[in-house]
Amino acid sequence: MTTPLRHPRAFTLAEFVIASAVTALVLLTLITIYVQATHTLRYIWLRLWAQQRARAALETIAASARHAYQCELYSSYAPSPGTQVLTGNYVRFFHTNGSTCGVYRSGTILYFIPSEAQDNRASSADDIPLLSGLLPQPPFIAGYNQIRVQLSVADDRATNTTLMAVNTYITLRNL
Repeated sequence: MTTPLRHPRAFTLAEFVIASAVTALVLLTLITIYVQATHTLRYIWLRLWAQQRARAALETIAASARHAYQCELYSSYAPSPGTQVLTGNYVRFFHTNGSTCGVYRSGTILYFIPSEAQDNRASSADDIPLLSGLLPQPPFIAGYNQIRVQLSVADDRATNTTLMAVNTYITLRNL
């Protein structure tokens, strides 16, 4: 019986299947590494964004407090905010030149009001958004001539994963 002649450079079916399986495993490993790297990079960029926005928000709040002689906390920003509270979503700064400004939380966004005298309280369209993605706790707590600011930012697209949290005190300097 004669065996069919095989070309010296040809592959058998078994060699082809093994080579294909190894290639598939290598490609699957590379794709998994790529997907994990893009998820990690996205998370790092979101954390960096949240930290930069929180720093900018704190600088705005500190600049307002630096020129204030008094501040008051309220539970919400409304046409008549009601009585002063110890923890709240709205802090109001009174300046020596007679102007007032404020920072308030509405939903998951922190807003800045440069001048309450020129603000339309019926809409937040004229207010400056400082930070978004805030967790539900009130961001301000009253202290003696100081405000405790607690900002926790979450990624709402990733089941509210906390990106960063800030807990700091801002003291009124113009007493």
